[in-house]
Amino acid sequence: AKNYAIQPFPNKAFSVPWSRKLGARTDDDARGNSIICDDQKSKCPDEATCCKLSSGNWGCCPMPQAVCCSDGVHCCPENTICDLDQGRCVTEIDDDLGPSIFLALTKISTSNLDLWSVTCDPDKKYKCPDWTTCCKLRTGRWGCCPMPRAVCCPDGVHCCPQDTSCDVEQGQCQRNDISAYWQNAKKRNAIGRISLIARRQPLNDPKLCPDHKQTCPVDQTCCLFNQTWSCCPLPEGVCCSDANPPYCCAKGQKCGSTSGQVCITP
Repeated sequence: AKNYAIQPFPNKAFSVPWSRKLGARTDDDARGNSIICDDQKSKCPDEATCCKLSSGNWGCCPMPQAVCCSDGVHCCPENTICDLDQGRCVTEIDDDLGPSIFLALTKISTSNLDLWSVTCDPDKKYKCPDWTTCCKLRTGRWGCCPMPRAVCCPDGVHCCPQDTSCDVEQGQCQRNDISAYWQNAKKRNAIGRISLIARRQPLNDPKLCPDHKQTCPVDQTCCLFNQTWSCCPLPEGVCCSDANPPYCCAKGQKCGSTSGQVCITP
């Protein structure tokens, strides 16, 4: 059976996939499109917002142009207000536009998980941030509704909060005989329009290894050898890290030797 030597990391920097509730990075590596926080050191993905944590450090809210709550722990979508007493985000909608819509607070965290974690299609090519909902646009492409567990309206343009229904003719979201307008041309603060285009996952988009620092191409596997992460040139490869030199085998195979590069197919 053919075996593969583990490849060291290339010197050039990769762009890193976006991270859910991503902690602000302070390294100088060029890891994809990012925004610089106010300390001029910390970074967030360009689909996120820098927010100061209660610790004084910087974190990233996983939504663009978000509102950072005063507790230094939570954030809310754009054009909403933090209601910390009730643990929710309240939309800024005037009385003549309908009642307020309540959304859950989003926690600002520092864990390096995938921000674009909601998969829209079976081929897993299109993704939305984890605080949004995938909705089909009228063009047939995928978009992201800026609310979790939202209802996608049949017009392919609008969406409504969870537990409501779309009234396309009236242009509003209905819940228990209460109507909340989804969009007003003169008022940008009424949420509900499918306003974000789903991100297509690039075929060469690298993935982050468990140390949250090193990356490998998406079609390769991270392997730990002598406390250093390297890349096995196989998807879902089996790491033979105890061998000298180290190597890896294909998925379903087993490492056959610690002194030679042997892969065993059961």
